[in-house]
Amino acid sequence: MPHILIVDDDTSIQKMLKIFFENKKFKVSLASDGREAVYLQSREPADILLTDIFMPEQEGLETIREIRDKYPNTKIIAMSGGAFYRAPNDYLTIAQKIGAHDVICKPFELKEIFEKINRLSDHD
Repeated sequence: MPHILIVDDDTSIQKMLKIFFENKKFKVSLASDGREAVYLQSREPADILLTDIFMPEQEGLETIREIRDKYPNTKIIAMSGGAFYRAPNDYLTIAQKIGAHDVICKPFELKEIFEKINRLSDHD
């Protein structure tokens, strides 16, 4: 069963995605920021990291770099709902350039994120 680590400081997004993916038979772990995600990845590596870009403590771009360096086999999807100074697509483009396998803008449909996760996993 594929293991997904969801990294987002918004607990409502965490809960929604956790319930959705557990119903699809994925194992799901949650982290509120990049620092927690890197720690959890060191304890029990996930197959796929789904990370927000804007979070406290350690933001998503730094997290993508660190996960890519330490866990090169982990698939990464970056997600963002916006920024104060730049469009979310700018940050998502940067995320892809530094190692994210795919990106998605918030808000998104659950079907859309499920399709992206399935493309990165061997899960049916």
